[in-house]
Amino acid sequence: MTVVVAAFLALVGIFVWKLRQIFTFWSDKGVPYLTLWQYLRVVYDMYTKPLHEVIRKNYERYGRLYGSYQGIVPTLVVGDPDILADVFVKDFKSFSDRTEAQMIGTDIWKKSILNLSGEEWKHARGILSPAFTANQLRKAVVKIHKVSDRMTTRLAEYAKNKKPVAINEVFGDWAVDTMAALVYSIDLDSRNEPSHPMMICFEKLFS
Repeated sequence: MTVVVAAFLALVGIFVWKLRQIFTFWSDKGVPYLTLWQYLRVVYDMYTKPLHEVIRKNYERYGRLYGSYQGIVPTLVVGDPDILADVFVKDFKSFSDRTEAQMIGTDIWKKSILNLSGEEWKHARGILSPAFTANQLRKAVVKIHKVSDRMTTRLAEYAKNKKPVAINEVFGDWAVDTMAALVYSIDLDSRNEPSHPMMICFEKLFS
């Protein structure tokens, strides 16, 4: 019995030591950070409040740059526009990898560029980059404007007639029309052309 108690206490001691080691990771890194109790409060908020409210509260409470955790993995939360510009543009090649937590779903999803890392990501980016040159993006904006004008006209008609509108349907149509325009160069009006071959394919794909 004494041996069992001693072993139990030893395990508890190791657990507490490991927990302390994890949640003091940021103590000597020179940035504000969440204590264990603060982090637990954030986790509680994420399950009881809308995500955008939690993010805004944390931004107001802890600032633009602070240490937090994803589970037990130390994570630096960045809300500073200048640092974000470095992360997403200037030094993006150093921040392209994704966390293992995102590697879920089917094999096709795992091979999405959103979830690739290392050499696989570089290879996929090399294939996709020509589609996102300044000239290609300028062409895309013209197509997006056309689809958006059609959507705003539809919304204006609803407002003029004082009819309720299912906004999810409106933006769903906009998304389908935009994808058809950008990916396939098809001028699709999904709301008024439900029998269009593209719409039939979409229905088969997502039904």
